[in-house]
Amino acid sequence: QVIVALTALGIDPTKDGRFIKGGNNLINVLLSFATETGFQHTMESTGDNGMSTEQGYYALAAYKRLAAGQTSLYDMSDVVIR
Repeated sequence: QVIVALTALGIDPTKDGRFIKGGNNLINVLLSFATETGFQHTMESTGDNGMSTEQGYYALAAYKRLAAGQTSLYDMSDVVIR
């Protein structure tokens, strides 16, 4: 949710020093929870979790849109429906 909010505000969580600690940014940390089939809820989890997976993918989609110079995840006014 933090990544989605930051990208909606136009803040790149991979470049803004407020969100980089020890060489890791929020995207790196999010990806550390990735499994082969989704995202786990905690580092101690033994498999992925539906809600964690859904929110992880939302965050990645939001970051991808920011990186591509598109509108934010919940704006999407730049999407053309064909």
